[in-house]
Amino acid sequence: MSACRRLFDVPVGLHATSALLGALVAHDTRAAGLKLVFVWGGVGVFWALSRLPSHIGWRGRDVPLLRLVIGLAPALVSGYFLLTNDWSQPVAKVSWLEPVRQWLAQRQVTLPLPRLHPNLVGGLLATWLPLQVAALGPRSGRRGRVAFERLAGSPRILLIVATCVGLLLSSLRGAWLALAVSVGVWLWWQLSERLSAQRSWLDTRAVWAAGLLLFALVTMSSSWAPGLVGIRPDRVLVWRTSWALAWDYFFTGLGLGNFTMPYSSYALLIHVPHTTHAHNLFLDLWLEQGMIGLLAFAWLLFLGFAPRGPSAHPTRWRIAALVALLVVTLNGLVDDVYYGYGGQGAVLLLVPLALLSRRGEHATSPRPGPGRGLRVASWSAVVGLLMITAFWPASRALAWSNLGALQQTHVELSTYHWPEWPVQDAVRRAREHSLVGAVGHYRAALEVDPGCVSANRRLGQIELSLGEYDEARRHLATAYAVAPSQPATRQLFGESLALTGNIEWAADLWRTMPLEQDQLAIRQYWYTRTGDARRAQWLKGAIALALSRGGSATPAGMIGQ
Repeated sequence: MSACRRLFDVPVGLHATSALLGALVAHDTRAAGLKLVFVWGGVGVFWALSRLPSHIGWRGRDVPLLRLVIGLAPALVSGYFLLTNDWSQPVAKVSWLEPVRQWLAQRQVTLPLPRLHPNLVGGLLATWLPLQVAALGPRSGRRGRVAFERLAGSPRILLIVATCVGLLLSSLRGAWLALAVSVGVWLWWQLSERLSAQRSWLDTRAVWAAGLLLFALVTMSSSWAPGLVGIRPDRVLVWRTSWALAWDYFFTGLGLGNFTMPYSSYALLIHVPHTTHAHNLFLDLWLEQGMIGLLAFAWLLFLGFAPRGPSAHPTRWRIAALVALLVVTLNGLVDDVYYGYGGQGAVLLLVPLALLSRRGEHATSPRPGPGRGLRVASWSAVVGLLMITAFWPASRALAWSNLGALQQTHVELSTYHWPEWPVQDAVRRAREHSLVGAVGHYRAALEVDPGCVSANRRLGQIELSLGEYDEARRHLATAYAVAPSQPATRQLFGESLALTGNIEWAADLWRTMPLEQDQLAIRQYWYTRTGDARRAQWLKGAIALALSRGGSATPAGMIGQ
């Protein structure tokens, strides 16, 4: 086993371990078990590709096994997608592809096979395309034109074309842009290296700085850029609310494959499933596998991108794997094709890293192993994070709050099923005795850090359900003072104000937050159902005022009361 491969084993092991912990803490064990199969399948793929022989002998022939696997896999995925996708469903993302989709819909044969989500296919193919080109490209060629002609004249080009067709028909614009930017970064790096070798007046750092500045200016000045990558107001809201939810389950995550109902119940404050994932790879890793899973993946990215001492010119495998890893990173910032859309993509998440772990085998000349400094830096970062976690009071409060959030989630969401239960508040009242442990954990967190947002908001939410309105207002006022931009905190604090007669202040809070999910109507229904006519009327008045124009009162005067 090469030293480079051993360097990846520890974070890959942590990734697998965090997935197991995510399955153990999940309230929906069935969904967690299925997701665990996909994540551990990805670890198995990493192990297999990092150790797969480059060549094998078969009937007296030398078979390039690794190139064969990498070259065929994306074309097979694309072919499966073309055969099984429902092309009759219109997609408004890319209008110029609609005639092609309509042509496919007229000739489609329905096959009794599982369908892959187009976003999943697009993200996977964008990542695999650089690897496929490296695998199927000609082995040698002194000039670029000769090399291209050798590739174009080969049946291998049909496999690359098949992958490109699947990528285009997926209509995943974020994946297209991630691939284009990744290839552009590689071309810019090639240019900077060439200029540096020729001793041009432009050194490498100047070329990189100019390129990044140009890219930033074009991106900021282009009105089409947010739409191209799928950055819509609703997507930004998902990121904001998912970020706040992740802090509730800071260390452990909320459970593998268990995003949907905790997000609806504790981030959006609605009673039915709404969103299946955070549309961000890093947020989903944090939410489903906890901080250990997020740090393990960050460690893997660091190892993948970090240089390892002087070497000969990098081989095409290394270049392709780095471009693919950059695609994973960039596309993962705006969508999550690995943990979202069913989670099947987690099987292929580590493929570029598996190829990078083999890079000593593909060098054109002997290369030194990973430097001691890189290992020391990695382990120093791990030890430093552990020290901060152990001695920082806020981290201890987060640990207590994390335990409370897990217990609350298990008590409520293992029981709650709509429409058997109208809203989660009914479960809290019916199972008040089961929430004693969660409440105790929240109070322990507040003893360590009275300003802990998660503990204050969660405790205030339980107290509202149980009719302890004054206590709820105090806890939610503290949470709002620390984190006024969190939508869930704003809504709950406004609710506590309305239920204690502060209608105008509640309305002002609600005016500044998204209410597309009819959250306030759900709250009005709950208080009407409990038979508390006075508070139901206060809440109704605050909702009417919030939905109307005008109003200048401020809830700032209620902070701390």
